[in-house]
Amino acid sequence: MKAFKLALIFFTRIPISTESFDIELLAKHFYLVVLVGYIFGILGLFISLLFSFLPPILLATLIIFLVEYLNGFQHLDGLLDVGDALMACKSKEEKIKILKDTRLGTGAFIYGFFYLAFSIFSLSYILKINIFYILIVEVLSRLSLLTTAVFGAPMKESSAKLFIKKSDIKHLTLGLILTFPLLFLANGRIVAILILSSIIIGIFVSYLGKKEFGGINGDVLGFSNQVGRAFLYLLLTFIYSFKLTNLL
Repeated sequence: MKAFKLALIFFTRIPISTESFDIELLAKHFYLVVLVGYIFGILGLFISLLFSFLPPILLATLIIFLVEYLNGFQHLDGLLDVGDALMACKSKEEKIKILKDTRLGTGAFIYGFFYLAFSIFSLSYILKINIFYILIVEVLSRLSLLTTAVFGAPMKESSAKLFIKKSDIKHLTLGLILTFPLLFLANGRIVAILILSSIIIGIFVSYLGKKEFGGINGDVLGFSNQVGRAFLYLLLTFIYSFKLTNLL
């Protein structure tokens, strides 16, 4: 319970008081990031029901904004920083400098634009099908983040080094177990595909981090979360718009 409380403090803006922040304890239970995804998903569900009278595109925009706000825009910041660095045709050392630069360049705006466009437009379509996909995607985007931590190696200087070092296959297994309830919220086969996809995304981002930066840090973990969300919404849109549900 204490570890989950620490996870909420670290990953959300929820005002929770604590005498001391035990980062070692949180790192030992880093798989709880998947459970935190349920909090974001429940928020998204609540907003979709409360403002169901809004046009789908406006409702989707509101959901994405409030989910990002609850996170303190941490993961979005990671996406923008990594986007900037990936656009630079430079050495690993120079890319790491760009990654840590507080200024935003063209890469950040390009990645940010496409992330928001893909997420919002896809979500506006999915809202008409099953609103529980909001919860499913929020949980599984955290599974992508966890997978990146499990398969990635930390950069030499990384604020997330402890989380990455402590994350292992046991953490991923526990994270997967936490996703099992999702199978009963929508088409089980589609949810299984989404779970597998989120793991593949996490592995890919860990490889990308090693290739481009020599390892991963907190920004790369945030990048994995955002890419996971956008890709899963896009995948759902593809499955339903092309009526592939008949094959599943």
